[in-house]
Amino acid sequence: ALEADGFGSRRFYEGFVAESHKLKQVVGYAIYYFSYSTWQGKSLYMEDMYIRPEDRKNRIAISFFHLISQAALAENCMRMNFCGLKDNKPAVELFQSLGADNLTLKEGWHYYRIPRHGIEELAQPSIITKFNP
Repeated sequence: ALEADGFGSRRFYEGFVAESHKLKQVVGYAIYYFSYSTWQGKSLYMEDMYIRPEDRKNRIAISFFHLISQAALAENCMRMNFCGLKDNKPAVELFQSLGADNLTLKEGWHYYRIPRHGIEELAQPSIITKFNP
């Protein structure tokens, strides 16, 4: 699915990989896609960034942020969004050092998710009468 969704006829995401020339293997990746804000226009959402633990001190994350920022500017995006686990202290410190705003703290925005079974339930015609009797 990852290959089809990123490299098929309809691409759902774009991304970058970090490769170790010494190991001749991928040591990290960053995946993003574009979205739209009715308040500010074009946005870039970084869905995921992963770097092998033993390679996290190699400044690969900064390189990913640099490349993704260039992609956002090329598309004239007004903002870049991403999520991070609050318990991942090194990542939180990195985000803060890059000037990222924690919207949960700053604006009270919370990130919600509806999983597949919830999507299926919402797609049923009966959902209309369930919430609007």
